[in-house]
Amino acid sequence: MCLTPRCMVCDGPVVGSRWVCMDCAARWALGPSVVTWPEWARALKQFEQQRRRIEEAEPPMVSLDLDGNAPKLRAASPDALLAYAPYADEETNRAYRQSCGIAEREGAAQA
Repeated sequence: MCLTPRCMVCDGPVVGSRWVCMDCAARWALGPSVVTWPEWARALKQFEQQRRRIEEAEPPMVSLDLDGNAPKLRAASPDALLAYAPYADEETNRAYRQSCGIAEREGAAQA
């Protein structure tokens, strides 16, 4: 089943696995049988069918820590998922923190 089924004509929501919403079906005379649809509508159906197939095949994004556990985001501060010092030298770590928008902490080594 498609994660976000939508109308192939107006991009609005559809019910179940339908290809068009009720408004577009009535406006463009797109009945229940695809065989009776005009060629432009059948082409749009093929594009939408391909989009839905691709969307179903994409795995969801999951963020895990080094042990393979999902982080507890509610208790985490905004920069909790970013390592404060992932590199061996402090100069590179400082550049990393600056580019990620992580503020220097009190007592951090000064160069």
